[in-house]
Amino acid sequence: MSQPLDTTLGQLLDRVAWARPQAEALVDLPSGQRLTYARFRDQAEALARGLVALGLPDGDHLALWAPNRPEWLIAWFAAAKAGLVLTSVDTAYTSQQLAYLLGQSEASCLVLAPGAREGGSLEALMQLAPELGLARGERLECEALPHLAQVVVMDDPGPVPPGAWRWGEVLELGQGLDPETLARRQAAQSPQDVATLLYTSGTTGAPKGVMSRHYGLLNTSAAGARNQRLSEQDRLCLSVPLCHMFGCVCVALTGILAGACLVIPSRLPDAKASLLAVARERLTALYGPPTTFIAMMDLPEYRGLDLGSLRTGVMAGAVCPIEVMRRVVEEMGVTYI
Repeated sequence: MSQPLDTTLGQLLDRVAWARPQAEALVDLPSGQRLTYARFRDQAEALARGLVALGLPDGDHLALWAPNRPEWLIAWFAAAKAGLVLTSVDTAYTSQQLAYLLGQSEASCLVLAPGAREGGSLEALMQLAPELGLARGERLECEALPHLAQVVVMDDPGPVPPGAWRWGEVLELGQGLDPETLARRQAAQSPQDVATLLYTSGTTGAPKGVMSRHYGLLNTSAAGARNQRLSEQDRLCLSVPLCHMFGCVCVALTGILAGACLVIPSRLPDAKASLLAVARERLTALYGPPTTFIAMMDLPEYRGLDLGSLRTGVMAGAVCPIEVMRRVVEEMGVTYI
């Protein structure tokens, strides 16, 4: 049995980027963006400096509300490097659900994509925090969200409220921070520190925050990587939402631990986009609930695509019918070998 990993998320990214600097880490098909591990690490570190420069103290909670895009993972590892605890917001949340999560988690910073949900997440936030329409001060003073001090909007051509920061502005702010300040902050972290505060679905009551330490996240993910026999040669389909543990931990973190490549086929789950990504990017691992696999196999394109690169993956989130599992193994080639 392998020795347990006794490190932090930030240190993990540094280690993989040092070992495989020019290897592809993130491929975002909607935008065409491709990041090496070195570039991924550099962008996470630049944002981490910006978050520290914003005045967010070690141990604060950072909420992240965005669909699958590279900035989600960059923000997560930036938070980890800065000693912040990540809490993710479901892309389907309404303004009322957002208010509950931000209040219950006591998040002091919200990083969001303007259109994380239908109708736009920025509009939903403005319903709760009209104070964002005022000129930016040192921190946001919002009556409905008393803990929220800073809002960062991922770069988008649309307008941003005066009281919020653009992603690029935070990066510029971080350039003025002494790099040693971030290095000391990261070095002071322990694998036993809490890294994430992820919320349950709330199907039987109000969602509940579940605290996970760096140690637990990394070692459960390492076990998942071993079970799938993941290696640096693998290319994973990151089609399940990053805002859920399935996406951010079971797929993304597991892949990064293996030094594999994560490929984002679409912003929100899309069976056709995922199937085409497997064929075009020669993906080796596929993930999703049974309904996703069924939808893929029902597509007209299914029979005509070369899916020979597939070898492993995870079907979870609901009862897996044996007939579906048999087709996935025998037809798609997901045999875990």
